[in-house]
Amino acid sequence: MNAKRTADFLASFMSQRQLNSTSIHGDREQREREIALNEFRTGQRQFLFATTVAARGLDIPKIACVVNYDMQLRQK
Repeated sequence: MNAKRTADFLASFMSQRQLNSTSIHGDREQREREIALNEFRTGQRQFLFATTVAARGLDIPKIACVVNYDMQLRQK
């Protein structure tokens, strides 16, 4: 699964478990990314899953925790 689909999958998976989540990635239109970030900033969404699009830096004050994890599956 590629990173964009993984971010969407994780956001959906968490939301189905009553953990309001959203995602941002390069396949989303700029307006969609802005809405997702605004919902996260205002607390409407508890979790934000992002691809490397977030590596440019996000201005979100009062973030308690950031987890940077590569979700790629490694084959042996």
